[in-house]
Amino acid sequence: MTRTVPGSVEMEDRVAVWHDGTDVLLAGGAYPVERITAAIDEALPAGAPDADTLVEDETLAADPTAFEEDVGTLIVAVE
Repeated sequence: MTRTVPGSVEMEDRVAVWHDGTDVLLAGGAYPVERITAAIDEALPAGAPDADTLVEDETLAADPTAFEEDVGTLIVAVE
C-alpha cells in the first residue's frame, strides 16, 4: 500500500560535464542527505510504528552515503 506523508527530504546532487571539442557528455544524479525513513518517521503520527517497521523497501532505509557513492561511480563510468 502507498500513502502520501507530509514533509520533505533534503537532497544533494553532483553533475559532471565533459566537452571534447565536438560532443558534450553529461552525467550525474541526486541523492538524499538523510535516510528517507527518517523523514517518514517525522511525518508519522505519535504512537505509530517507526518507518523502519512500516517500510518494506530497504532502499528507503539505506545510508545516504551509499547513494552518493553510486552517483560518483556513475560519473566516473561515463566515457
